[in-house]
Amino acid sequence: HRALISGELRAEAERLVSLSTRFLASLTSYYSRVALEQSDQRWCCSDSPALFLQRWQQLLSDLQPSVDPSRIFDLHDALKYDLVHNGRFMRAAISEPGTGDGLLEGFIGCVEGLYSRLAATQYGDGEEERIAIALCQSGHLLAMIEHDLRRIRDTGGQPLALRFYFTKESHLNTISTLLHAALGQARPEPGELDY
Repeated sequence: HRALISGELRAEAERLVSLSTRFLASLTSYYSRVALEQSDQRWCCSDSPALFLQRWQQLLSDLQPSVDPSRIFDLHDALKYDLVHNGRFMRAAISEPGTGDGLLEGFIGCVEGLYSRLAATQYGDGEEERIAIALCQSGHLLAMIEHDLRRIRDTGGQPLALRFYFTKESHLNTISTLLHAALGQARPEPGELDY
């Protein structure tokens, strides 16, 4: 992730720090003006206004005074989650007077731009390093999936309980690395997943 320290990515990282300061100020201002307990917002997955604020305060404070490249992945995942599940609330909370969605759209664009440039380096430089990183990051989840598949095979077709696996987008990319390696296939460059 050394590329973040210089050149074009450094300028983008500095822009993200500036946008995150405005983002947090807008969010804090919204919370001070609006009675959130009376909001008609329906929260997903036991989320709440307090958890939303806490999540974003932590994520944005981690970017100050400079951007740690590893935080871009967490920021990207949280941004996608909240846009999908709490998009209406997020748009209301992060709109600056007179700018509409300009701040939020700029923030999204900046995060996505940094994410797309850093994603390829997150998973290592060579095949061995990619596999080692993938095993560390997603080995446990892959082992759970393998165990469940073996149970299905071993029950002779008996009905089993439905299981859902929830994970981050970056973990799905590392699982893809492991699967491609197991199949002896070249892994394509990781792209953004649309979910």
